[in-house]
Amino acid sequence: MPILALDTALDTVSVAILDDQGSLLAARRLDDRRNGAEQLLPLVEVARADAGLAYAELTSIGVTVGPGSFTGIRVGLAAARGLALAAGIRLVGVTTLAAVAQAAVATIPGLTAVMAAIDARRGELYCQRFGVEAGIIATLAGEAPALLPIAAVLDKLALGDSVVGSGAGLVTGTPGPFDRITSYATAVARLVRAVDAGRFPSVAPRPIYLRAPDARLPAEPLR
Repeated sequence: MPILALDTALDTVSVAILDDQGSLLAARRLDDRRNGAEQLLPLVEVARADAGLAYAELTSIGVTVGPGSFTGIRVGLAAARGLALAAGIRLVGVTTLAAVAQAAVATIPGLTAVMAAIDARRGELYCQRFGVEAGIIATLAGEAPALLPIAAVLDKLALGDSVVGSGAGLVTGTPGPFDRITSYATAVARLVRAVDAGRFPSVAPRPIYLRAPDARLPAEPLR
């Protein structure tokens, strides 16, 4: 059951493909999101060729649904929906916070509990706490993606939590390598595989913004 995953929600654009056993067949990434809309589908095609698979051989597509960049989320979802429709396969959503947390677990040995924290600007963070079970993150009761002031995130921390993501330094007061943990498509693909195995809950492939966009339509002129 090969899985194709796309991630465009934060500062990178990435694509990954896992095989039936969960081994990584292909991974491609761009660190400049500004050209993501133009480069995403060519990146998918390169990864597919690297993996030596036809689209018909894929069984699932995973995509980050937010929170994160409004434009990035829309680009990723639109591409994933089009590919899933064309190939006749299912589409699975993964929150950006879950992808950040899973990327951290794969990168940093020994994590037992994770607070994913993404810098949302204006003194706020997108955040969510996760447990870790056998190398895969696990949801915790009462925890959901949230947009909170930094002080409120500090109040949510529990003993043993490792804070990861672009907002980690804002929480701990000590910028370091954990700040550079971002969401990559490989983590998304591994979470889709965990969904298939009943180890992680599925998320509908719909945008999760948590904040209204900064750009607003102009008000109607007075008559």
